[in-house]
Amino acid sequence: MVEVLNVQSQQGIALAQHVSNRLLEAEVDFGVFSGSHAAMIGGHRSTPDIDFWADNHKWDDLINAFPDAEITDRRMTWRPGQPYDGVLVTMGRHQEIGIMAGTIIYADGVTYPSPFTNLVRTHRIWMTLGGLTTWFANPADTLLFKAISQRGKAVGKNDIEDIIAINNKVSIDVAYLLARIKECKAEERTIPLLVRLGVLAESDLVYYEA
Repeated sequence: MVEVLNVQSQQGIALAQHVSNRLLEAEVDFGVFSGSHAAMIGGHRSTPDIDFWADNHKWDDLINAFPDAEITDRRMTWRPGQPYDGVLVTMGRHQEIGIMAGTIIYADGVTYPSPFTNLVRTHRIWMTLGGLTTWFANPADTLLFKAISQRGKAVGKNDIEDIIAINNKVSIDVAYLLARIKECKAEERTIPLLVRLGVLAESDLVYYEA
């Protein structure tokens, strides 16, 4: 059985801090993202890894920054129906660090564009969370990723629980969230769910549609 590394451990945080420093040195924009981000915000669960989301415009800089890492380069081989295109960098004894630089989310038979845009870059947050001092994605971005994916425990994921935990712990920038939903062309997929979960209100949608 593979040992599970709790991200709150000093070993996991130290490795994530090292990765953050290397990304800063390489001038690759990034933010901690996805399940690890949700777990750190919500405090509702542990996670075996720490996820980074990197600027997909700097593929080569990202790869060159981690010459000893495992690189999965899908820029030329990605096909519709696969989770992401782009580059995935993994490292650590149990691959507990992952850096995603992809531009497609695939969910329920549909592909959603999700590049690291200038809007993402200008709304990320520099902070200390879970003992890690670095750039974090805006909570709305992790929440949106989860709202598009909607994966459950059957596949080892906690997307709905993560959305609820994030919404309970931080104030969501609704205008930014709606702008990102539009960028990802995910209105039909996400807005009904986010209204049902109380992340968005009907009054938010009036503003959005105006």
